[in-house]
Formats: sequence, structure tokens, C-alpha cells
Amino acid sequence: MNWDAVGSIAELVGAFAVLLTLIYLATQMKQNNKQMQDDATEALITQFNNFRLALLADGEVARIYIKGAEANEELSPEESLRFRTAVGNVMSTMWGMHSRIQNGTVNLDLDYLEGLLSNMAASPGIVASWKEQRNTFPAEFREFADRHLT
Repeated sequence: MNWDAVGSIAELVGAFAVLLTLIYLATQMKQNNKQMQDDATEALITQFNNFRLALLADGEVARIYIKGAEANEELSPEESLRFRTAVGNVMSTMWGMHSRIQNGTVNLDLDYLEGLLSNMAASPGIVASWKEQRNTFPAEFREFADRHLT
């Protein structure tokens, strides 16, 4: 065997090694992307759970939320502020979900978000609070939420 043949074999082995490395890196990137989607999904769900836990843990917060959801007008100024802030926080979380669903960075679909909004639409106080705050959100999310809340 001459040196040219040895060099050709070495080049072939090197090219094969590069190919295996690229396949390995592509697999690692795919797994990393999946993990990042899972982490983002978990973070959004945790935000909702934290809101729910606040309702469970604090009777005053729950009372204000129930009172506000039923008829926003009956709230004192302090209660109204707390209720509108709670609705704004929930809507901000939904906006984050909506944008992440749209760009594919979470493992959720729009059906999940539509279900949450449909549940909220049954509460006149939440709908009224949304109408007061809707202009603070991007147009694409406003249009999406309006289909369920107005």
C-alpha cells in the first residue's frame, strides 16, 4: 500500500468521524430544544398554579376575586385595584402562553388557552376588567382574547 492510499483512507475516516459528530450534535440540539420547551411550559403552568394557590391560601384574596368576577362594580377602590391587577396578571400570563404557542416554544396548544379564556368569559367582572385593560396588550393577543371574552 502506498502513501496516497493511506492518505485517502485517512481522509475517508476523518469525513466519517465528522459526519458522526454532526449527527451527535443534531441529536443533542433536538434533546436540548425539547427540554427548553418543557421548562418553558412548566414555568407558565407554575404561574397559573401560583395564582390558584393564592386564592386557596388567602381567604381575602379569594373573596375579592369571587366578588369581582361576579360583578366588578360592587368592589371598593382597594378591592377593585386588587381584582384588576389579578386579572391583568392572569392575562399577561396568557399573553406569554399565546406568544410561545405561536412560535412553538412550549408544549401547549391554543385549545388549552381557549378553554381557559372560555371559562373566564362566564364571569362578567372578568370580562369587564379585560375590556378596561385590553389596550395594554399587543393587537394579535387582543384579537385572540376578544374572540372569547367579548
